[in-house]
Amino acid sequence: MYDIQDFERDVIRASFVQPVLADFWAEWCGPCRMLSPVLEKLAAEANGKWKLAKVNTEEFPEVSARFGIRSIPAVKLFFEGKQIDEFVGALPEGKIREWLNKHIPDEEKKILKQTETLMASGQTDQARNLLKSAIDAGSSSPDLLLQYARTSFFTEFGEYIMTMEKLGHQKEGDELYQTLIQFEELRAFSKDSGSLPEDGAKPMILEAIQALLEQNFAASLEKFIEVIRINRYYKDDLARKACVAIFKYLGEEHPTTTEYRRPFGRALY
Repeated sequence: MYDIQDFERDVIRASFVQPVLADFWAEWCGPCRMLSPVLEKLAAEANGKWKLAKVNTEEFPEVSARFGIRSIPAVKLFFEGKQIDEFVGALPEGKIREWLNKHIPDEEKKILKQTETLMASGQTDQARNLLKSAIDAGSSSPDLLLQYARTSFFTEFGEYIMTMEKLGHQKEGDELYQTLIQFEELRAFSKDSGSLPEDGAKPMILEAIQALLEQNFAASLEKFIEVIRINRYYKDDLARKACVAIFKYLGEEHPTTTEYRRPFGRALY
């Protein structure tokens, strides 16, 4: 079931579809016979997250030489055509599980990383499309759903609400979740300004919220920071909380975050 016929096809090319764990073994190798059922068990449990390929070193001596196999069992992990990690010897099942969890590429983590990169460069629509594709393909990951809500808030508020309902209470403790709830509160103030105390800071707060809803984050931060300077504790420290929420939404690497972090800090102290 796991024995290969063609190394290039069954390992190298296959690794572009999913990670491939290549087990280099031989019939005469006692530790190989101990390791083999453990790897087969873990491969069956993986449900396609990675696949096992057994490489008989007696039948594929040229492949063994190519990858410098000097001791077996030797297990090498391939992804996107390249070897990315390895271990040698018949490790206990628990150790192998730890190794797999650490080294098997995770598609969800890859998408989340790409999302952060796109968001940091201001490509929110592209990030949203990437996340939507994963969710439409069947993913119900709370992390992906939360990021999708993040990218939907300003342009697809109905979609945002449905996504947050689907998410339920799963990510309530997450900073990004709290950021989005803060944005909901700010949006509500824009619809019902009567709930804001009458004060010289109120018009600035409303201007800052409007700029935020238009995704003019720089202008919004400028207004909120000005409110901090003139009336720091207006509406329970609303301006400070709003600035922190914007920084969290954009991410620490976003140019607007780096530009306004220092003025924000100076306004506080």
